[in-house]
Amino acid sequence: MFYIHMLLLLAVIFTGIRFGGIAFGLLGGLGVSVLAFVFGIAPGSPPISVMLIILAVVAASATLETTGGLKLLVKFAERLLRKHPNQIVFLGPFCTYLLTVLVGTGHSVYPLLPVIYDVSIKKGIRPERPMAMASVASQMGITASPIAAAAAVVMATAAKNDLDISLVHVLMVTIPATFCGLLAGCTWSLFRGKELDQDEAFIERCKNPDFKAALIDEGVEGGNDITNAKKAKTGLTVFLAGIAVVVFVAMFGKDLNLLPQGVGMSVAIQFLMLAVGAIILLCTKVDPKEIAKSNVFTAGMSAVIIIFGIAWMSDT
Repeated sequence: MFYIHMLLLLAVIFTGIRFGGIAFGLLGGLGVSVLAFVFGIAPGSPPISVMLIILAVVAASATLETTGGLKLLVKFAERLLRKHPNQIVFLGPFCTYLLTVLVGTGHSVYPLLPVIYDVSIKKGIRPERPMAMASVASQMGITASPIAAAAAVVMATAAKNDLDISLVHVLMVTIPATFCGLLAGCTWSLFRGKELDQDEAFIERCKNPDFKAALIDEGVEGGNDITNAKKAKTGLTVFLAGIAVVVFVAMFGKDLNLLPQGVGMSVAIQFLMLAVGAIILLCTKVDPKEIAKSNVFTAGMSAVIIIFGIAWMSDT
């Protein structure tokens, strides 16, 4: 019977891959229904703590995006990349990694990918060298982020099994491990494919004037203009300060008795990140309706539904 249940889970996962997005979560709910009504298995416990942490982080990150603070972060990264184009194979992935670590979601790096392409192609560097690793690095950053779902899962699992594992313990492993993996991947990418000036296929395509013009006239520089720079700086400052507070509480909360008795770090992340979003809202006077329309909010809600369905089915 175990193998039948496993096959059902795999079928849900593969079907979810086909449809993508929140289909994972919806199909997970279908899987739980089949297990309950067809096989008579009582549903397990949905990952409530993990979902609440994601909701709190997404709310704060979406508020940051509404202020323009996320664009400001991307702008800083763009300046760094354009100032040191020769190091794009290392700096491109490092920027996407750092962005994800700070914001807690890989969806924050999308505006940076055209910049990485533009800088590399104009410098005569194969774009897939930095771009392939930049995509991987953005996902590795989730594991190393103190406010991402990955850390929440580990802490929630530890609390459920009465294990003394704190956020600091998690980050002491994930940050060095992912950063070393990032450097190794970037080093390997240096030798990925031929140099553009030695690639016969690329040289042949450059004989087409339209193709060559498209390479050098992308015009992505300056594409992340910020409407209200003061509001964006305020939002970003508050957000980064909030992350610093989360890390400080994780490191010294137990020794300094900063948290009430019985309150774990997973709960602390929830109310601290909601507080960060509230302070950004009060300081910048952003329209709350715009927060729910942001890209980060939409992507974050999809992630919650996905984890809700799949994790619930897995636990069942």
